[in-house]
Order: sequence, then C-alpha cells, then structure tokens
Amino acid sequence: MTISTIGQATAFGRHMKRWRRQSGLSQLELAVRAGLSQRHVSFIETGLLDVSKSGTPICIDL
Repeated sequence: MTISTIGQATAFGRHMKRWRRQSGLSQLELAVRAGLSQRHVSFIETGLLDVSKSGTPICIDL
C-alpha cells in the first residue's frame, strides 16, 4: 500500500465507523448484515484492510 492508499483506506474506514455508530449497529451486527466477519469490519474501520484491493463486497443499502 502506498501512503495515498493508506490514507484512503483509513478515511473510508472512519466514514464507515461513523455511519455504523449513527445507525446504532455494533461491528458484529454490521458484519452479519454485510456477510462479513466482525474482524473484517474491524480491519476496514481501522484501515488495516484496503477494500478497494481486497475484493470485499461493499453494500450501500444495509
């Protein structure tokens, strides 16, 4: 990952975390709805996983 990619992954994760909290969902609840593991959601939120390169499906309407 380049510095730019890391920044983008971290920004996406921050937005996702904010949306999840505003929606009143735990990481586990979001993971179940999205068909992911809680660990996967955590990695996305912290920027440890770059969803643009991971093949992780991102669903807008959860």
